Amino acid sequence: MSKLNERLQKARVSHLTWVARAEALVKGVPLEKEQVPLLATECGFGQWYHGEGRVLRALPSYVALEKPHHDLHHIYMEIFKLLYGKQERSLLSKLFGSKRALKQEAVEKATALLPELKKSSQLVLEGLDKLEFDIQQVRKRKLSQHKQPNSSDESLAKLNKELTELGYG
Repeated sequence: MSKLNERLQKARVSHLTWVARAEALVKGVPLEKEQVPLLATECGFGQWYHGEGRVLRALPSYVALEKPHHDLHHIYMEIFKLLYGKQERSLLSKLFGSKRALKQEAVEKATALLPELKKSSQLVLEGLDKLEFDIQQVRKRKLSQHKQPNSSDESLAKLNKELTELGYG
């Protein structure tokens, strides 16, 4: 397995883990430090995506990953805020309501966000599959260019060179 394929596989596992963590939070499982929501640019995949992964920015499938990846983190943060953020209570709820009712309402709202989180995660997984396919196509075209030296595609040649330099070739 190439370095790039390993990186994409780690991204798949990581995003499935985030979804499982959100489900656990909603079920009341205690939060560990590494489960605290991160910005999309701070997770392992986000650091790669906004760092050395940018070599792939010429591929539409790479660009298409940004929104669902950002959405996944945003929704996870919303779930976290609902469950661990400061609860706003009106005067009437302070007088007549209970903390338990507020907590139950937060759990219900967080639970309602889970399908949206899963959808974003699925879009990330599908995007990673598409990116992996596109990279394979670039590699195939690279091989065919060696057979046909007259074909000239500067952006493809540049992408191939950068992939090789990063150990992805």
